[in-house]
Amino acid sequence: RFLLSKQHHRNSCPDGVMQDLWGFAESISNNSSDADLQTAANELEAAIEDMIVSMANGPLQSDVSGISIYLPTENCFNSDYNSLSKLLPWQTFLQTFHTGTSSDTTPPTMENNALNQVGDDLVWTGGFQAVTAPDLQSLRFDYIRFEHADSMMGGFYWYLGSEPVTVAPDLSYSHTYNGEQPITYQGASCGAACTYSYVRNKYAEGSNSILQIPLYYHTSSPTLYVDWRASYDPTLGTSVDSEYYAYSLEGGVSALFPEEGSLFRTASLTLPAVRNALTPATWNSNNLVAFNAQDPMKAAFLPITPGTNMLYTMTAKDTSGNISVDTMCSGAPDTYYFSVTVQALPTGTPWDLEDEPDFKVRMWRGTTGIHDTPSITNADNAVFTFMDVVNDENFYVQILEEDGTALTTVYQGYEFDNLITTAQTAGSASSGGVVGAGGQFAYASFKVIKCIDY
Repeated sequence: RFLLSKQHHRNSCPDGVMQDLWGFAESISNNSSDADLQTAANELEAAIEDMIVSMANGPLQSDVSGISIYLPTENCFNSDYNSLSKLLPWQTFLQTFHTGTSSDTTPPTMENNALNQVGDDLVWTGGFQAVTAPDLQSLRFDYIRFEHADSMMGGFYWYLGSEPVTVAPDLSYSHTYNGEQPITYQGASCGAACTYSYVRNKYAEGSNSILQIPLYYHTSSPTLYVDWRASYDPTLGTSVDSEYYAYSLEGGVSALFPEEGSLFRTASLTLPAVRNALTPATWNSNNLVAFNAQDPMKAAFLPITPGTNMLYTMTAKDTSGNISVDTMCSGAPDTYYFSVTVQALPTGTPWDLEDEPDFKVRMWRGTTGIHDTPSITNADNAVFTFMDVVNDENFYVQILEEDGTALTTVYQGYEFDNLITTAQTAGSASSGGVVGAGGQFAYASFKVIKCIDY
């Protein structure tokens, strides 16, 4: 960090905003012990002198070079500039200059995302805005089964698998999903032991793929968690080798050699489709699968039934921990993904007499009610998502706040109809704004995605 020797004020900020560029370079050259920085500062001074064609200084600015830059002190940065993505490198520099560390809060921005069927596969293509992705750390593709546990109440996201995505030097990417979901089974055939599993990671190693599948080891200790790493041979269509690692919730990890007759319970990752926005995905256990030392447990993939409601997410993360997510979907013909997010806004009138807001959503297709969700209690930010077939019907949505037995309408209308019309050609559409009355106001966001027929 350097202490500037020259400050020239051009606005009301007492600490200065505009700085003379030559003076900035001179300050670095005179105060830095870093030889490379001194050389760079001297080269900048020489470049400025070559650049200036003509200059005249007044008595109050006798020592300026003629070129000034936006270089506010730490407390004078105008946050309005954060909305200009093209200035991100300079914003990051200022943060680093003032604090010694970068506090980048801009997530990597994906653009031109598209999901298309190519043969029997789905291919997701897209890229990043270069200015937002200089420190891109990872990109992952998740495939998720959307299941209506109750058509009126909502459903669940069943995460089936997660795969790393390779990003090209030009920041573009293309990822292929073959429309399969993983199963585990004992022996040469699935039979009654067949159960779905979540593949936490799938990556190439030689001609095979390594599958990392979470399991629960059915022993007297309910806190023992197992990471099953199976080498999957795509030619044979099954795993050919396995390793097991035991994780105790009390701490510690070790290789596990299951005894013959051991039981595993497959672990699935789920997320309610109607929920508090802050609800994380949680682990659940599925069917027990027997382990036979003579004919060990195996992994395989089966095609997902045509027309199954599926969601696909692409998640980008940078080294500062910023995350961005984009969502696509597939299903039967004319299937759409609907999302309503409600964020309570503080006002002089409380939402509830004792607690935070309790939101719920009702939807109609024409005159038929199709969704009547439970209330999401004590949540300032609630999310309601559905997947439905659209055949030129009108969709009416109502957002309600529940206080005891009383229901107050926060929003009602045909916003989804407008978004469906746009999404039919654009692929997706969204809108948002302040809704409510009588002191109960919220920001409601609506989104519609047209799913591809797969």
